[in-house]
Formats: sequence, C-alpha cells, structure tokens
Amino acid sequence: MTAWVLALVLAAGDGEGDGPPFELRSALKSTGLVTQQRGSAPGPRDGAVTAWRLRFEPRAQLLDWLSLEAAYDVNVQLETESGFFVPGLGVTAPVGVWRWTPLEWTFGGGAYAGVHQLDRLAVDLTVSRVHLVVGRQAIGFGRGVLFSAVDVFSPFTPLQIDREWRRGLDAARVDVRLTDKISIDGTLVRSSTWDASAAVGRARGYFGLVDVELLGGWRAGDGFVGLSSSGAVKGAEVHGEVAAFRPKGPGPWVWKGVAGVSYDFRLWRGLNVVVEYHYSGFGLNPPADLTTLGGGDFLTRLSRGDMQILGQHAAAVVASTDVSDDARVSLTGLVDPSDGSGLAAPAVVWDFSERASVEAGAYMAWGRGLEGTMLFTQFGATPFTVFAQLRLYDSRRVERR
Repeated sequence: MTAWVLALVLAAGDGEGDGPPFELRSALKSTGLVTQQRGSAPGPRDGAVTAWRLRFEPRAQLLDWLSLEAAYDVNVQLETESGFFVPGLGVTAPVGVWRWTPLEWTFGGGAYAGVHQLDRLAVDLTVSRVHLVVGRQAIGFGRGVLFSAVDVFSPFTPLQIDREWRRGLDAARVDVRLTDKISIDGTLVRSSTWDASAAVGRARGYFGLVDVELLGGWRAGDGFVGLSSSGAVKGAEVHGEVAAFRPKGPGPWVWKGVAGVSYDFRLWRGLNVVVEYHYSGFGLNPPADLTTLGGGDFLTRLSRGDMQILGQHAAAVVASTDVSDDARVSLTGLVDPSDGSGLAAPAVVWDFSERASVEAGAYMAWGRGLEGTMLFTQFGATPFTVFAQLRLYDSRRVERR
C-alpha cells in the first residue's frame, strides 16, 4: 500500500513548455501476482510475488542534429513460495547478455531480490539521410505481434507481463535512407567477448501496400539470414517472418517462422483480432527432463533471446476492444497443436488519468502439468496466475531560452 501511495505522489504535477532541450520521463509500476502450481512438481503449491519497477529516462537535445538519451531502471521483487515458470515482471535476461560491460547490479537475497541498471546510454546523430546511434539502446526487428523469427536480440515472451521497454543492448547502429521508401542499416552489438557478439545487416523498403525487410549476419557464433514482410489484403493486415540459423560447429540449419493476420471488425467500438502461428526449431520436443537442460546450450539460447516459447509450435489468437473511452479488454489464447496444451489470458486495462493506468489479468492453462521434473506439454506447466499492475508516469521539460 505504501508503494502505491508514493507512486501517486510521484505522478502528480505537470511539466511545462514545448520543444525542450532537456526532458525527464519517469515511471513507477507496482505489481501483485499470485500463482497456484499445476501438476506434481516438487516444492510449494502456491506462491505470491510483489514487484516494483522504477525507471528514469532523461533526454538532452544538444544540437538540432545531436541528442543524448539514458535510462536508469530499478526492479525489486519480494517472493513468498513462488511458483514454477512465473511470468517475467521486468528484466529477465541474465547479467551481461548482449552488453560489453554490464552496468547492472543485483542486491538482496532469498525471497527479497532486485537489480538496478543503466538500461540506456546512447548518442543519437542525424545528418541528412544518415542516422547513427552509438551506445546502449533498444533494437528490434520483425513484424510479429506475439512472436518473431527475426527479432534476434531481446524479444518479449508471450507471457511477459511488462512489455513496455526492450532491454538495452551495447551497439553501434547506422541507418542510411537511400530513397524515401528504401533504406539500409548495419548493427554491431558488443558482448563481453567478440565470440558472443553480433553483426547484422538489413535492407528494407515499401512497395505499394507491402513492406519487406531482408537481414542477415552472425550472432554469438551463429550465422543467420531472415526475411519479414507485411501488407494489406482486402482490409486485413498480413505479416510473415522466416529465418534460418547455422549454429557454430557441425550441425544442420535451424529454422524459425511466423505467419499472422489481423483484422478490425466493425463491432460496437471496434474489435481487433490477431491470429499468429510460430515455429521454432530451437524449442523442446516434450517430454523433457528439466534437470538435464543445463547440460546443453538450451538455457544459454533461452537467455539470449533465441526462443520465445519452450516448445516448437504455438498458435495464438488475440482479441481486444475498447469498452469505454478509457478502458480496454483483451483475451489471448495460446495453443500448442502438437501436444494439445494451451492457456487463456484475459486482461483489462483502465487508463484512469493521462498519467496512470491499472491492468489486471490471469493465465489459465490446460494440458498435462509437471510431474516431478518432467515437462510433458509446453503450456500445461504454466501455473494458474492472477495479477494486477499499477502504472504511473511523469514527464518534466526544460524550455529553450
């Protein structure tokens, strides 16, 4: 309760002025989550997590063509007998992934734990048709809504509660606009060693109602090529992605793909429906013994963003609509067609002011749950989960003199 009161105080007040050389945005989120384990996994049946996330994002416009942006992020979690596979509440990647120097620190221990980090620190330069960003920044590729085949660095998982900010990567990125509709860019992402780093080249363009993105390079020893596209077909948006990875050392190519469509139905205030299918050659093919996963490269690939799902197949349907001017409801369904498991995730978001909102939701899975340390279905092990999250924002500006 104290955290929520402090959050309301933080969100009070308005910034002043337009066209600022300096702006400070801040956000505070407070999340409560309870879970009940499915199956017969060892450990407690019920769990609860209380989490807080505080974020500051200063930005300075040094010159008309030069700016500097940063972000400092603090995550704190208090767990009581937490369940298995609890969805992510914030920063989920291990310390140092896709970063030259971590600039992130953990604290606490046991049920109380936290991490604070410098999540952004980048110089942004634009001269004519050239755009250069150097430093810790967010990078994303692809057209998928819940899934991606070509988002090779820090994709969100479909069950992640906090999906507002991508994890910052240490990178240099240059984009050159060849024409008004065609551009090329190159990205170098530096990890703690060159063997764990990445280089990606990309070309993209718009051709009528269709956009196309072609990319390739190497990433932590893997060579890869990818293609994504989206377009309009008879009032619907259609998108697709495909990527092939050549893992380091002997072995076959690994494929990933996404196909999806979205459509806005003229019902009441408007109903948006998205349907997606995802195949991941990096995923598990249950049954799998969870105690053996640490012996291979599965956990490494999971942590660096190679997989958004544990299995190889997933189909998703997302339906959302406004119920009032400041409230929106949605229902997400996930199914693994290979094992019949799935889950339903209803949610509601209420924007009760310009600077504050509340989201509440649940995860309700079906399928064979955990039995000991054996995972028999992809979604059956997901605990029954109920959560609520308060989000508060503030923006302060300094006017030009």
